[in-house]
Amino acid sequence: MTAEWDASSIEIKSQRLRLKLFAADDAADVFAAITPAITRFMQWEPPRSPAAFAEVMAILAGPDP
Repeated sequence: MTAEWDASSIEIKSQRLRLKLFAADDAADVFAAITPAITRFMQWEPPRSPAAFAEVMAILAGPDP
């Protein structure tokens, strides 16, 4: 018997750090953190607007549990 594993509710927190899976609701915060120092390592151009980035995040995040 194989059970499905759902990591969507797992968070690791400390005073300075919070690790969790990306969700579509995180798009604005992630987009705001995009800088040339990060994008220079990317092999593609990042979306140019928060709305375009939110569309990409929704696809990457998958369906809400």
